[in-house]
Amino acid sequence: MNNYSGKVMLTATSQYASPTVVTGTFTQTAIANGTYVNSTHWTYTFLCSKCIQTDGTTFKPTDTAPSLGFAFNPTAPAQKTNPASSVSKHTAQGQAVFDLNKAKSANFEVWKGYAVPKVATGLAG
Repeated sequence: MNNYSGKVMLTATSQYASPTVVTGTFTQTAIANGTYVNSTHWTYTFLCSKCIQTDGTTFKPTDTAPSLGFAFNPTAPAQKTNPASSVSKHTAQGQAVFDLNKAKSANFEVWKGYAVPKVATGLAG
């Protein structure tokens, strides 16, 4: 494992500009057991609840092989803790098609149990 630490955020844009943060009633919770970085690969596994919308901004629940876009940027945002912070142009981007039938798991409830939100452990004074 190298010293890389990343931040994942859901954003959207229809133009060549810094994307805006996606808002809505969905939640995205990382699953540490399936998230890692090494010298050649990175994997981010998460549980997304209420992520499929009916307003046309996401794929449909009936889609079997949706295409999802992604972008990667090794340069940190100007304000690391602010999801709305501007970002420099990404160094890699593309679209990935996912076979959702193959993504199904008999162990879904087990993996879902690994998605535990971070909880504050200290008290502000």
